[in-house]
Amino acid sequence: MHLQHRIQDRVKRNPKSLKEGHGLPEYVAYANLRQGIRPFVRATRYAIAVVRPPGSDAAAYEAAARIYIGSRRFESDGVVDFSKEKPHQVTALAFEAMRHPKSILLFADMESVPELVRAAVDLLVELKPPTTTLMKGVFQ
Repeated sequence: MHLQHRIQDRVKRNPKSLKEGHGLPEYVAYANLRQGIRPFVRATRYAIAVVRPPGSDAAAYEAAARIYIGSRRFESDGVVDFSKEKPHQVTALAFEAMRHPKSILLFADMESVPELVRAAVDLLVELKPPTTTLMKGVFQ
């Protein structure tokens, strides 16, 4: 009985969106993204530009960003990964995504973030590679 309470407590602390259909890369991306956008986690409206860590899995960060904005798994309303987009379309796509109450714009590097987007977002954050402390937290 005592062990069952501990397991239930841990399940309650984990985000419900991560329970099904997500693996370790998504959990790591979720935790790393949460560290970077901490001031806006509970906000109801925001536009955040996120520069992923070098060599990170773009799909994992895209899935983690969708969890934060509350969209379904395959919707692309407020989350855009600009590593797949053509450079001349970036600004237009970014402003289209920012029309939604919550938007997270993912970039591969800081140089690919246009000046207009830098000025328009509420937060521009460059994520660091996951640390051992973050990985321990994910495994616990």
